Amino acid sequence: MDNSMKRAIKVIVISVAFPLLLLISPMAFALDIVLVANKSHASLYTISIIDTKNIFLGKKSRLMGELVKPVVLSTGKAKKYFNEVVLNMSSTELINYWIKENLAGGAAAPKSLRSVKSIIRYVKKKKGAIAYLNSSDAMDSGLVIIKIIE
Repeated sequence: MDNSMKRAIKVIVISVAFPLLLLISPMAFALDIVLVANKSHASLYTISIIDTKNIFLGKKSRLMGELVKPVVLSTGKAKKYFNEVVLNMSSTELINYWIKENLAGGAAAPKSLRSVKSIIRYVKKKKGAIAYLNSSDAMDSGLVIIKIIE
């Protein structure tokens, strides 16, 4: 097979394969993220993505009249997914957001904990606490599970 034929085959393969790769969105690899809350939010079953974003960006501090205290994971896939999909920010953008908020005297960044277990313990004890977790981690946590809706 000569070089021109090999180049033509490569072009055909790339022409077919590349558009297929574009069809695979980040949502295809999505985690099933839910919010977990202290029993003080027992009557809350769903929350809009807008309210969720506003709570975790310090723009909203009450849900159904009750104070909310967001807590976040310090690392991991759930954190990355939550930041990118729910907050619509990269890690760098989120850090810069909290620096600006702090300098402007605005809201403080949510408390950050290292593990799912520490999030669950904290949310159980702290009235008004709310956090995000992968749904599989939340199932047997004994916490109120709140589904995020669009």
